[in-house]
Order: sequence, then structure tokens, then C-alpha cells
Amino acid sequence: MSEENLCFSEICNLVNITEGVIENQKVGHQKEGVCVHPKFRKNHIQIDSDSTLCPENSGAMHAENSLIMHTENSISNDGSHSGEKEQYFNASANKFQMFPSPSTSTFCASEKSSYVLMNNDMWSSLLCNIKCDECDMCTLDVECNGAYGFSTKIELKCRNCKKLFNSVFSSPRDDDSKCFEANKKLVEAFLKIGKGHAALELFSMAIGIHAMDKKTFSKLKGYDEELTKNLHATIVGDRKSNEERIRTEEQEQKLRTEEQILRTEEREQKLRIEEREERIRIEELRIDEQKRKDLI
Repeated sequence: MSEENLCFSEICNLVNITEGVIENQKVGHQKEGVCVHPKFRKNHIQIDSDSTLCPENSGAMHAENSLIMHTENSISNDGSHSGEKEQYFNASANKFQMFPSPSTSTFCASEKSSYVLMNNDMWSSLLCNIKCDECDMCTLDVECNGAYGFSTKIELKCRNCKKLFNSVFSSPRDDDSKCFEANKKLVEAFLKIGKGHAALELFSMAIGIHAMDKKTFSKLKGYDEELTKNLHATIVGDRKSNEERIRTEEQEQKLRTEEQILRTEEREQKLRIEEREERIRIEELRIDEQKRKDLI
């Protein structure tokens, strides 16, 4: 009987020790700020008690506890990262609101452009209510044929009777200085941004227009370089002529200043001579007057 009481008391002491260890572990986790998911709380307590009762399994149990804690920390970290991402996207949205909408037109109505980017299908909508004077049908349309680089021949035809009313090129050809101006302007634009024929070809493919061949591009590039060289020579020549003119003006101004100084010195010299002559004449008069007095 005494042995049974001893075993019972030992079991009670062991249970009390186990409960104390579990409570200490709970308090320790709370102090460390570890948050245990409700799903794992019961298992967590059971694992702690098992590791206390069975020391040989404590290593495996602690490893499992560490895995659970690492998973929960990862979840909390993901939540914080999500918050950071949401804050980042909100900041980006605020930045976009600072800029005007792309649909807002910034084109000044008073500034007229010589060129416009247009879809050829719009010609049909523009001419849909105009009748052909030959067949009296609203079948007028515009066809683009004979592309020379970006300069295209535009023809006004009737789809029904095939009558050709008029034709014109999309860029001027009458004036030699503006001949194929569209090609020149595009080549000049791509050269100014540091791009060549390949970039212009990609641009043409992207918007679905006829691409300029490399030979034409090289020819226009040489033309642009020649214009740039001539412009540079003109600027340099103008600058040199301006510098020469400024030097000439400075020399003329210097000569005028020297002449003015000489004239001033001559006038002063003349005045000094006149003053001296006047003093001599006065002195002579005084002497004559004195002689007359002496004679009297």
C-alpha cells in the first residue's frame, strides 16, 4: 500500500512538473512575441508535454516546433510584404494622377501642322455622301499607289465607273527645295535621335506603311549631312564675318577716339597760344602807357 501511495505521489509530482514546464513554455513564447495559430495550439501543447515526458524525442519535437514557428513567421512576413506592395502601388497611382491624361489634347489650335498621320479607310467615310458626276453614285474613294519612300501618289477615283478625277503626291514635288519633303523630314528625325535605317524600317512595319529602302535612306542621309555641313559653314562664316565686322568697328571707333583726342589737344594748344599773345599785347599796352606818363 505504501508503494502504491509512493507511485501515485510520484505520478502527481511528474504531472505538476509537466504542467509547469508547459506554462513556462507558453509564457516564454508570449514574451518572445511568437503567435501560435489556433489550429496548432492544442498540438503545440501536446508536443511540449510529450517532449518533456520523453526526453529522447525532444530533439524531433523542437524541430517540428521550429518548423511551425518559421511557417507562421513567413506568413506574417508575407503579410507585411503585401502591405508594402499595396503601399507601393498606391504611391505609384498617386504619381500617375499628377500627370495629365493621354487623351487630353495638348495641341494648340493656332499651330497648323503640314502633315497628319491618317488611316486610308477614313477617306471612304469622308466621301461617302459625295456623288460621282459620271455615274451619279456615292462611290468616290481615294487610292494610294506608287509609293516613293514615304511620298505616296493619292488618286481620287470612282469605284463604280473607275473614273479618275485627280491625283497628287502626299508631299510637294513641284518645288525642288521641298521635293519628297516627307522622306527628308523622317530621315532627319531619326538621325537626330541617333537611329538609322533599321529603326525607321521597324517604325514603318509597326504602323503598316511602305518602308523606305536603304539606298534612299543613305542618299537622304548624305543630303542631310550636306545641309548640316552647309548650315555649319554658314554659321561659321557668319560668325567670322561678325567677328571681323566687330573688329573693324572697334578699330574705327579707336581711330575716331584718337582723332577726337588730337582735335581736343589742338584746340587747347591754340587757346594757350592765344592767351599768351593776349598777355603780351596787354603788357605792351601797359609799357606804352607808362612811357606816355613819363613824358608828361
